[in-house]
Amino acid sequence: MKIAHTAPRSVKKALREQRLNNIVVTVERADGTLLQFDGDEESQKRLDRYSRRMRANGVAGGPWTMADNIPREVTVEEMEQALDLALQAQGDLWFL
Repeated sequence: MKIAHTAPRSVKKALREQRLNNIVVTVERADGTLLQFDGDEESQKRLDRYSRRMRANGVAGGPWTMADNIPREVTVEEMEQALDLALQAQGDLWFL
């Protein structure tokens, strides 16, 4: 949905908030499998914490509930890529 430049700032902020809460990013595996991660701010925090702890503990991957609510085994690298994509998508939406 495009919003007019003349719209009140409060309307622009509400639309941005809605878009931020609905970010979904896609990571493609080498075999072509597509993994869709939620990319909202809370999901970004979870991806960051979980991937950091996994890496710190020498764990290559673990379970993650995907955007479609189906649990999958993912790698630390896939989680980090999803986080990077989510941060980029957030940045693209941030400025009004």
